[in-house]
Amino acid sequence: MSKAVHAFFSQWEIYRLCIEHNTLHHREVGEILRRELLARHTPFSFLDLACGDAELTSSVLRDTKVDSHTGVDFCASALTLAKNHLAPVRVTQTLVEDDFTTFLDRSNHVNDIVYLGLSLHHLDHVKKQATMRD
Repeated sequence: MSKAVHAFFSQWEIYRLCIEHNTLHHREVGEILRRELLARHTPFSFLDLACGDAELTSSVLRDTKVDSHTGVDFCASALTLAKNHLAPVRVTQTLVEDDFTTFLDRSNHVNDIVYLGLSLHHLDHVKKQATMRD
């Protein structure tokens, strides 16, 4: 196993424990997001920044009017998991291996909904401002 893959799964195990124990209130965030998406009556595009394995996203997008989903994450291993989680969501799927800040800086695509979970806090103040602007 490569060092990168080993590092990913070591950190991923800690992240999964946080999800399982709901220490960061992922369930509540998912419920709020799902409620908002179900209230939309027209088709929408969904940009999922730092999507990770997209487990939360896949559950909140089911049975909504989403017509396209773009997931961005810098980790290829996470995107592999995301592809599997998103398979039941029958919409146009695009998964991009990239840093979400770089992706936003280069992208000129407009999305109806942009979701960024718990990754903004990793950025310094200047990058946070640029990300919010983009």
